[in-house]
Amino acid sequence: MVINELRDLTLNFSSPDLPQGLPAVRGSLFLSLLGVDSGLLVQDLVILGCIYAAVVLLALGAAWCRLAWLRGRLW
Repeated sequence: MVINELRDLTLNFSSPDLPQGLPAVRGSLFLSLLGVDSGLLVQDLVILGCIYAAVVLLALGAAWCRLAWLRGRLW
């Protein structure tokens, strides 16, 4: 999700350790320096949605098993 947050920003860095007057850095350039491909946002969102769906299904399955166990008839 870092792509969504940084891609369109312009970043200004300031620190006592950095020289003064550094130029502003585009978010897409900063992401590429970190090794993140900013063109993969849609693919990352699809993967995140699939992971979410899998976790929800696992939680529902665990809740069903727990409820069946509490009722005394597991299968």
